[in-house]
Amino acid sequence: MCWPLSHSLQHELAESGVRIQAVLPGATATDFWNIAGVGGHENLPQSWVMSTEDMVDAALVGLDAGEKVTDTCAAGRQRLG
Repeated sequence: MCWPLSHSLQHELAESGVRIQAVLPGATATDFWNIAGVGGHENLPQSWVMSTEDMVDAALVGLDAGEKVTDTCAAGRQRLG
């Protein structure tokens, strides 16, 4: 899990001005799916898959908002009900 490491780094670097953010990306449209041998993201409902641009935008919005953890797949879970 990345959260304990991120949390520790946040405390350790709090006085330095360095901001630490854990980004939990959801399904992202990249070649990773095929390289990993698990099939393409095309096999998933497209409402679950975000572009790399959207994932980066969501992470940067979270960073600007001061989020310590940005869960970019939370919107997908909300759509699922």
